[in-house]
Amino acid sequence: MTIDITEQLVLVTGRILHQGTKQPVNGLIQITTQFVSIASKLLANGIFAISGRPELLFPNLNSQSYTFSLKILVESTEFRQGKVEVPLPVTVNTGETFNLPVDVGDIYVPADLVTIRGRVIQAKNPQAPIANATVEVQSTDPSIPSTVTDADGRYSLTEVAVLAPAEINCSAVGFKPQKRILLLDFSKVINNESFRLAPET
Repeated sequence: MTIDITEQLVLVTGRILHQGTKQPVNGLIQITTQFVSIASKLLANGIFAISGRPELLFPNLNSQSYTFSLKILVESTEFRQGKVEVPLPVTVNTGETFNLPVDVGDIYVPADLVTIRGRVIQAKNPQAPIANATVEVQSTDPSIPSTVTDADGRYSLTEVAVLAPAEINCSAVGFKPQKRILLLDFSKVINNESFRLAPET
């Protein structure tokens, strides 16, 4: 049976974002559900809309609530496995026909863990490493423990969960600290972030 889209109402809306960047995912997104009579459409900036005919899908909405499941399948080079699936249960409450669509807000597709490596050197003498410099990523939960550089000025933060917005800071005794926005390529296992610290005046 052909579905007449013009008779459908928007039932659910929301926005799909990458957890590590808080930006719309760059790739192919498919949204399916157990109802064959529901249509999905992706709009700009990660916004999606699910439409259907509530009188057919929720015939007793005036006396009961309904819960159905959406399955969000994302195919993108931003994820190392290539594909990520996110289940999303949606509840339409009793008597909510006139309050449709249900806005589920921002849906975050989980980011891969990343390893951040780099080297801290002196700005005036790039051949001179800075040992015992502290490198710290400030991100949302979960917190990421800081690390210190070795004798060669190298550090590594291994398989950490970085959630946007995030900053990376570097400080060492006798040098001016540096702080910058941390922009990662989540398609890579290892990201490099190095620092050149100037001496304190």
